[in-house]
Amino acid sequence: MMERRMMGRTGCEATILGFGDMEIRGHRIWDGWPVTDAQAERILGAALDAGINLIDTANDYGRSEAYIGRFIGHRRDEYIQATKCGCTVVDAGDHDDTPHVWTRDNLLRNIDESLTRLRTDHVDVLQLHNPPVEQVEQVEQEDLVVVLQEIKAAGKTRFIGCSSTLPHLPRYIAWDVFDVVQIPYSALEREHEEAIALAARGRRYDYPQWRGARRAGRRGARGGGALAGVGRGRAR
Repeated sequence: MMERRMMGRTGCEATILGFGDMEIRGHRIWDGWPVTDAQAERILGAALDAGINLIDTANDYGRSEAYIGRFIGHRRDEYIQATKCGCTVVDAGDHDDTPHVWTRDNLLRNIDESLTRLRTDHVDVLQLHNPPVEQVEQVEQEDLVVVLQEIKAAGKTRFIGCSSTLPHLPRYIAWDVFDVVQIPYSALEREHEEAIALAARGRRYDYPQWRGARRAGRRGARGGGALAGVGRGRAR
């Protein structure tokens, strides 16, 4: 049986190797490889058969969410499902563009689309998809953390998180409102190593707390490490 570790402060035990299914997105998104239905079915089934129990995707990962729902949705109790929001997919002729739109309406649209494609009534983790921290904090926009909490309260996700990179990452960790933070990390990409270590040790950066907590006169709930998972490549 593959080794498992606690995932952030979710209480879920995730295998140390997860499956990020960006690579079965299809050719229209970010020059991806062409993928047939049969290949996607074989890849996803092999991941679960190997004992992997963490499946990570995003609303703008092309065909990947639909593949998950179609080919392993019937095995939903075998895996932790994570997806990401803040996405749009725009037909640009011979490819699809994926601009992010950081509004309440778009986040609510994203989760409903994802649940339909994934053929489930909830995901385990819903993450903001690598937003610049300045956009999340803009006063004139809806508070995106509050929107995630609203989605959680509606039972559409069990936990909330953020997929992020430097230079935004330290502030998201300091807010202490996310159950998980997804950080790119590999032997060839180690610039986030200090952030990972500090988050795992429960250390706090010298950044302002989440403004929603300031308005309420409290901090977000504190807990264990903020690290959900790490993988190859940039957080996209």
